[in-house]
Amino acid sequence: MTNYQFAKAFEHAVKTGEIIDLLRRASMPNIPTATMGGHVFWNDLAECNGWRLQKNMITQHCRILDSNDVRRAWGGDDAMEKLFGKILKR
Repeated sequence: MTNYQFAKAFEHAVKTGEIIDLLRRASMPNIPTATMGGHVFWNDLAECNGWRLQKNMITQHCRILDSNDVRRAWGGDDAMEKLFGKILKR
């Protein structure tokens, strides 16, 4: 695929809203990273035993923090909700 074809496909996905659906289902590669706990731009969606599922107020992506405020996963809300549910079942 050429850069032009990629740009057109991406533009189409944005215009039709498909990009939002793809991002909601995406789980991104993660390097565990210390955070400040998300007290400014993050809303807690769920919490259990110190683990938190948070959603960014600006970008709308989600992340999972462990009890030490280390980011263990991030991505779209659907993917993070499913992963958080799996963590809770352990």
